[in-house]
Amino acid sequence: MWIEDLTSGRVVASTLTNNRGEFGIGCLSAGDYRAMVEYSELSLIEQFGRGRSNGRQKQFRSVEINGSFRVTADKTRTLNYVLVPPHTGPRSLQPRFFGANGDLSTVALPLEPGSKLTVFIEGPGVDQVPGNGFLISSPFITIDATSLTLQQPRNSAPVVSFDVMVGPNVPPGDYSIRLQSNSGELAYLVGAITIEPAK
Repeated sequence: MWIEDLTSGRVVASTLTNNRGEFGIGCLSAGDYRAMVEYSELSLIEQFGRGRSNGRQKQFRSVEINGSFRVTADKTRTLNYVLVPPHTGPRSLQPRFFGANGDLSTVALPLEPGSKLTVFIEGPGVDQVPGNGFLISSPFITIDATSLTLQQPRNSAPVVSFDVMVGPNVPPGDYSIRLQSNSGELAYLVGAITIEPAK
């Protein structure tokens, strides 16, 4: 799960939950935030060893567990949310790799304020995301929905690309790419874009 600053969309903290879904994050500055959660393959590894599932493991889908909450100085803020596995089967939207210039990895893409870059994303189901289904939850970074292009698949998984424009006043930090398929399923690439301080 991860926490984003509500105003800028910047990722400010992240952690893994324990097997009961409990988590703790300390040292957040006073302010307004949103909390997000996504299923992690690490939980399969912890429960079944090396990612082998017994076939009964149900995966919940990515969700925004709290659209807005306020943190005040010297006070604990509790978030409670019940995640219910979907009834329609396993996840079909699974972005795995991203990059620029056709090179794909899991390393955050460094961008500078005022820049533009064509971003590539690979993984099952990414070709089922319309142009307006790609979003960066920041008013400082936009995606040109009309630039969405289906690329040649790699390793039988689809690859798409689109242009990302960064505003000149974007705060430095990490930002996530949100994907929503035509079926409504959500997925995130947490911290996929990192903005470096202006030189």
